[in-house]
Amino acid sequence: MSLTDNFPNHLGGIYAIEFHPKQSNILAFSGSQGMINFWDISTQQSLKLLKAQVGNIYALKYSPDGIILASGGDTIRLWNPLTRKPITRLNGHISDITTLKFNTNGEILASASGDGTIKLWNIPNKQLLASLKGHYEQINDVEFINKEQSVIASASNDGSIILWNWNGNLDELINRSCQWLGNYLEHNQDLSNDTKMLCPHY
Repeated sequence: MSLTDNFPNHLGGIYAIEFHPKQSNILAFSGSQGMINFWDISTQQSLKLLKAQVGNIYALKYSPDGIILASGGDTIRLWNPLTRKPITRLNGHISDITTLKFNTNGEILASASGDGTIKLWNIPNKQLLASLKGHYEQINDVEFINKEQSVIASASNDGSIILWNWNGNLDELINRSCQWLGNYLEHNQDLSNDTKMLCPHY
């Protein structure tokens, strides 16, 4: 059985597939031309053809509760899978996204890229928490490991696997980020009050 035999609107290669974590009959897949396709495999019917990004989409990942779908191409976009409407865009990588992974509670999204970095995103606040640099070529996969989710493994074209020991406590990670940004937040008069409230102690 080939899904694309019945789905002529999808053109070019398919780079990522992802089943909904709560509805196992719903398949999302993406590829060239910035398209995300939602398919009901039980009825063999297309649910939605979504023009999501300009270029290729190389990565898809649902949050554990299925409320958010993350897509990665030239940037990261978060979608509401029910309405298929955009939530926000996460900018920071300078090359195409290669993989996306949520931690077990869905509060942190790890993204990896051809730029050789891993970025950790606070999903409730839609903010960048940390950027992990160590590889010197494209990163192909990342995984949260151990019960506390405090270690991340990454694999790269440079032939190495790196284990990153970061503190999996979201509150402490936010606090460390605010300490680093404190001087900027305190002295930059052009920032909005909403931006300053990200770190209310500064």
